[in-house]
Amino acid sequence: MSLTDTVQEHFSVAIRQRGAAYFQRGLVDIVFSDLLAVEAHVRGHTTYWVTLDVDEEGLHIFCSCPYFAEHGPCKHIWATMMQADENELLQPPDDAPLSVLHCTDAETAALRPTQHAPLPEDAPTAFVPPRPTAPPAPPPLWQRQLDAAYFNAPPPTTGAWAREHLLRYALLPPARAHGDQRVQVEVEYCTRKKSGDWNTPKPLRVPPAELELVGNAQDQRLLALLLGAVDTYGGYVYSSYKTPSCVSLRTRAQVDVLLPELIQTGRCYLRQERAPDMLLKTVDTAVPWRFHMEVRRTEKAELFLVTGHYERAGETVDLLAPGVTALPGWLISNGVAARLQDDATLPLCEALRLAQNKIVVPATDADALLQRLVEHGRLPALTLPEEWQVRDEKPAPHFHLVIGRALNSWQPDVLPARCAVEYDGVAVNFSVASEIHFDPIRRRMLHRDGAAEQRALGLLLELGLKRNAYEPDWPYQLAERRLNPIVCNLLALGWHVEAQGRPYRRGGVFNMTVSSGMDWFELRGAMDFDGQKVELPALLAALKKNEPMVKLGDGSFGILPEEWLKRYGHFAELGTEEEDHLRFSRNQAGVLDALLAAQPEATCDALFAGVRKELETFSTIQSAKAPAGFLGKLRTYQREGLGWFHFLRRFGFGGCLADDMGLGKTIQVLALLEERRAARAAGTEDGPRTSLVVAPRSLIFNWIAEAARFTPELRMRAHTGAERHETAEQLKDYDVVLTTYGTLRNDITHFKDFEFDCVILDEAQAIKNVAAATTKATRLLRARQRLALSGTPVQNHLGELWS
Repeated sequence: MSLTDTVQEHFSVAIRQRGAAYFQRGLVDIVFSDLLAVEAHVRGHTTYWVTLDVDEEGLHIFCSCPYFAEHGPCKHIWATMMQADENELLQPPDDAPLSVLHCTDAETAALRPTQHAPLPEDAPTAFVPPRPTAPPAPPPLWQRQLDAAYFNAPPPTTGAWAREHLLRYALLPPARAHGDQRVQVEVEYCTRKKSGDWNTPKPLRVPPAELELVGNAQDQRLLALLLGAVDTYGGYVYSSYKTPSCVSLRTRAQVDVLLPELIQTGRCYLRQERAPDMLLKTVDTAVPWRFHMEVRRTEKAELFLVTGHYERAGETVDLLAPGVTALPGWLISNGVAARLQDDATLPLCEALRLAQNKIVVPATDADALLQRLVEHGRLPALTLPEEWQVRDEKPAPHFHLVIGRALNSWQPDVLPARCAVEYDGVAVNFSVASEIHFDPIRRRMLHRDGAAEQRALGLLLELGLKRNAYEPDWPYQLAERRLNPIVCNLLALGWHVEAQGRPYRRGGVFNMTVSSGMDWFELRGAMDFDGQKVELPALLAALKKNEPMVKLGDGSFGILPEEWLKRYGHFAELGTEEEDHLRFSRNQAGVLDALLAAQPEATCDALFAGVRKELETFSTIQSAKAPAGFLGKLRTYQREGLGWFHFLRRFGFGGCLADDMGLGKTIQVLALLEERRAARAAGTEDGPRTSLVVAPRSLIFNWIAEAARFTPELRMRAHTGAERHETAEQLKDYDVVLTTYGTLRNDITHFKDFEFDCVILDEAQAIKNVAAATTKATRLLRARQRLALSGTPVQNHLGELWS
């Protein structure tokens, strides 16, 4: 063991670094030495005297510098020890206690070395510092401040080390037989002999702080890349406080960066098993090599031989050729390093090399061989016998998500999940990293879509699934509240999703049909879920619960398509739900027509088809003449209003006549009511006879007076005041019943089951408050047609139009 290794625990890291710098710069001059003592001059601010002396008590040290007088072991002593190790000096008996260190004073140091070996008479007198008579005075503050900066500054480098030493780099190929894929680089150095030649290489192990003193600039860069940085806070991780001479390149990127630079030094060698180290001469940037495997029949029909070689642009290189070595991304042949494609096949190369490039397989194990090859990861270029009839295919992947029941009682809302992928009916486990899957049944090599599989796994994490490292069979988990949105998203993307043994099915075609009743339309429909049909009521029930799925007859679940929910969801609120259909009134024909227009495959009966045709062919509203029983003359705009009433009735719509006050809204309505009376009298119109007019109390007698003047044939009845006794049945004898908003509110139980021909609300702003009891009462009235009259339909805001 060297002297520095023995006593390094007595020197701080900083002292060793500074002393090493002095040694590297050649500032140590040995003036005397024997087996038990060394004297040296170390050049610094001035020349310091250093002595090293060994006896039965241990190693005695001395330095004439001020630092040694105050603190003990200094950088000058460490530099002298390194020089002694370099020159193989100070070699006492093995039992000498070198690890015991004593600091001597100047007087003792001046006497001890000469006791062992006096200098010859003609030898130059050794330098002996004057004996101090008193402790030296401490230097002034400014000097201590400058000295602190000086001692902490890194020393300048010189080329001294490179002149006497030679660095070289040895590549050790990976030991793949033991599962190691890493390339190792051993850093070595040679010292120059007296003859000028270089000694046998030795491993380079130096303190990290001295790396910048080793070699030239190119070597220092490579050493920094190979040996890495120093742990500032944790100290040196090596017990010897020195860098390792052999390091592993753990990644392909490290090999790609370092190998060309190592070869450029001209001192990079490949270590071979049964041959001398081979110098790597150059880097070939031409066409890369690739590994090719071949299976062919032997002379015995029942046996096949597996061999391999490297090939590029018509060239081939045998695996067993001398000097041929494969590294990650590189192939070395005859001292030339060239690129190698697809280094994932290197384990196969090594397996064949260890088997002397001959692996014999029985014909009965052909499928097992192919299965084993694809399990290795990436399949190399492969030539197979024609009789095996194996073809390559690249089908599209289809992804599956299986969701199980909660595994832990303390986490009942956490569901386990696993993911799988299917290629043309063949399931492939995601955990298998091979790029090809062998299908022995249909004799196919299925090339997997790695990019699509990675996107699928990324999608699961994006949707809220989390990795589960504790359950190998269930590598993912999700919160139960996230189940529905995750399933909906995956089904929309074409995934197959299964939960607790039951598949989820995505909704397909939604079939609709419309049939007509006496004064209503009935909408029936059903959605297909992969052969399972769900009728409209069940779909509507899911809509009302705000659930995007329904339970199917076979126990599976059907997911309602999002576009269907957006398109048809609001129709559930417009119709009246019956046993197996929705019922719409005739004045909702336009709504149904819009629904069917978005569903071209929907069907309807002849009556509703006629209504739709009328809607399609409608072009404009025509003015109408006053009926024969109307005593008066309608102005032009009033005839247009009467024609608008006809349009509304034809299509089943209600309307609001919003003429200004004094323009004769009452007269227009009376003309409509007279026309309705005359049609019933002539037998051209059926249905209820009575119409209801609701108006403020102050306008009741105005309606009666106007009717007596313009439409005397109308039978009028005022249902107001405390003396009203008519029942709903008795009101059938009148053409028009007049009542007030207050009376309507009080008698709504009599009116709500009575069907009117028309209901007219005069001064309809009375129902602008949608929450008022009067407004709610008017919504309970049943009528073939509804009309509102108001000179001020909007008094405060547009919300008043809603009622």
